[in-house]
Amino acid sequence: SSDIITTTQNSFEARRDAIATVQERLGIPPPISKLALAIQPLYEEVQVRTHSLDTEDYCGLAYALLSCSTNNGILNEIRGKIQHVILDEYQDVSLCQHSL
Repeated sequence: SSDIITTTQNSFEARRDAIATVQERLGIPPPISKLALAIQPLYEEVQVRTHSLDTEDYCGLAYALLSCSTNNGILNEIRGKIQHVILDEYQDVSLCQHSL
């Protein structure tokens, strides 16, 4: 349970960094970027308080599970079952989803 919380907290930090990077690359005006980054900790606080996960949390947990060297058996089992992945609306894929 505490491992999941730690992974989720690390996911929050990574998400904040990713948000800042994407906003900078897309040229989102600094006031909007600052507002989004100011709201993010409040959103994360509500998630922790209510024991909630969103799709990016699930993605981060899946990535952590599959990228952990002690879980190579799980990764190899999944690789053995999946031959192709079809993506629709790839432009809407997050950095985490792309990494998976």
